[in-house]
Amino acid sequence: LDTWYLGLTRTLDVLDEAGLDHVGTYRTQEERDTVTLVDVGGIRLAFLAYTYGTNGLPKDEHPYCVNIFTTDYMTNCSEIDYDLLKNDLDRAKQIDADAIAVYMHWGQEYATSPSDQQRELADFLFENGATLVLGGHVHVPQPMELRELPDGRIGFLDYCLGNLISNQHDRYTNLTAAVNLELTKSGETGKVTVSGAQYVPMYMLHPDAAADGRYHLLDLNKAIAQCESGTSTVVPSSALPALRQGLADAHSIFGAEEELTANEVFPQSVSAAGGGHPALRDKLIRTQKYEKELTFTGQLFFLPFYQVLWSETWNFLRLPIFWARMSISLQTSSIVTPHSFIMTIM
Repeated sequence: LDTWYLGLTRTLDVLDEAGLDHVGTYRTQEERDTVTLVDVGGIRLAFLAYTYGTNGLPKDEHPYCVNIFTTDYMTNCSEIDYDLLKNDLDRAKQIDADAIAVYMHWGQEYATSPSDQQRELADFLFENGATLVLGGHVHVPQPMELRELPDGRIGFLDYCLGNLISNQHDRYTNLTAAVNLELTKSGETGKVTVSGAQYVPMYMLHPDAAADGRYHLLDLNKAIAQCESGTSTVVPSSALPALRQGLADAHSIFGAEEELTANEVFPQSVSAAGGGHPALRDKLIRTQKYEKELTFTGQLFFLPFYQVLWSETWNFLRLPIFWARMSISLQTSSIVTPHSFIMTIM
């Protein structure tokens, strides 16, 4: 909301012109009350988005223009509006969505552990119907996890993926991750569960550390391997210690294993053979049984973006944005349909 309501509406107009869906900010009450539903390859995903506040800027005569999950957003941002969240989640269920994804702009900046408010909100969202809870704002990585949902399905939570494109130099602020989620819709029950989750640790290399004096967003594992083999044209050997430290930091926060498994959901129920929790294993086997008939498997790939819209005169428009690319494949015919999605919170 830094550029007020006119800046907000202009941003939404630009996104519409580019053919990008958006959620979290609105031009009218009618837009705000309409749940964004994306049908990709047979999986119907409802999207909701919220922020803790507006940098101290009031919504005034446009109370619908930004989804804010606190009632005291002009002061302490500490009182959670549970009624708002529950009503929106109930509305999303009423439109017959297969799953609900909720983007949250939350947390204490530069803290690598989630706050009590974040944890409380995540629990509430899952308890009231969310399948995916995707967070941002704090500029550094925070943990991610698979979560057993109240109805037995598996959901996914990331508290924050960190910074993607930034010019910050403090520890952790040059780290992020690209996350790939596999969503499976059962042909037997019609329910959608997270059947796979992987992340790629990434690093923002600044011009003063790059061989060519430019910014580079690096896949950390690949960049380290190329640097160690002497084949990198971008990363000088002098940057290798920083990359190794970045990878260690990413693993310490996101998890040492870059592929999340059932063991992440049920750590106390892992068999000696590594088979994971029986309930999840049986669920996946049952889903695979119907795969040839009706089951859809989808992939959700998402990254956090900040400060990515600008004019030709380089007047930067600052807003947090999530970009998501979903490719949902129908197993019976191998149809792959990409879909781009934007979440905006001013």
